[in-house]
Amino acid sequence: MSIPHTTLTSALLLMIAMSGFSSDVKAQVQTQTDGQWVMPRTADGRPDLQGNWTNATITPIQRRRDQDAVYSLEEASRLEGGRAARTEALNQPSDPDRVRHQLGVMDQPERPVAWGDITTFGLMQVIGLRCSTEN
Repeated sequence: MSIPHTTLTSALLLMIAMSGFSSDVKAQVQTQTDGQWVMPRTADGRPDLQGNWTNATITPIQRRRDQDAVYSLEEASRLEGGRAARTEALNQPSDPDRVRHQLGVMDQPERPVAWGDITTFGLMQVIGLRCSTEN
């Protein structure tokens, strides 16, 4: 009984692929030496900078020229408190009975507008439209 040529080829390719995978896994293992943390390295010896990235920070990427490179504890506490208060305010449930402004309902019919609902009057001011709250 003979094994088909495609089965042997598939098995050989699978073994080659798995051997390459195992070397990558070994390179990602962090090593401990005498309880000290050791930076993980890639297979070619460079620092492994992979990981989880987030933009959930209040630290600005660029700072004003008159601003220090590092925030003081007071500045950091003030910024964190402001961010927490803003997040808390934004997470409050919205008022279901609020007035809904509609694009296209306005007192200057000669001005072209885009049609659709809008829930904040601020956008109307940004695009320069005056609207009526009447339907």
